Amino acid sequence: MPNKMWKQCRVPGCAGLTRERYCEKHKHLDAQRKLESAKYYDTVFRNQESKRFYESPQWRKLREIKLRCNPYCELCHANNFFAPAEIVDHKIEIRDGGVPLDIENLQCLCRACHNQKTAKERIKRNN
Repeated sequence: MPNKMWKQCRVPGCAGLTRERYCEKHKHLDAQRKLESAKYYDTVFRNQESKRFYESPQWRKLREIKLRCNPYCELCHANNFFAPAEIVDHKIEIRDGGVPLDIENLQCLCRACHNQKTAKERIKRNN
């Protein structure tokens, strides 16, 4: 996979170069941004019942097993591209009748594929 292009750090006034959002000096800001984003999502949007499920030991163990068995995004891999999987996703969402702890109902996805799949399902559900 080719390297990303170098670009300027996102911190105003910083001349550091990076291939991500922040240079090495400001790398901690990316982790902080992600934590704040997750905290906001959890308090405003996440269903508390589903939050309890995704924090349960059963889910965490099954998720770890699935990621260990398949460390690459299944959708990218189908297109002969190898992206590391970050998310274990239900093929059929729980709210649509999918079985929560069935390993056959799970797929490993990269963040981009997960976001696309979720957006498509949200559109279908709203129509």
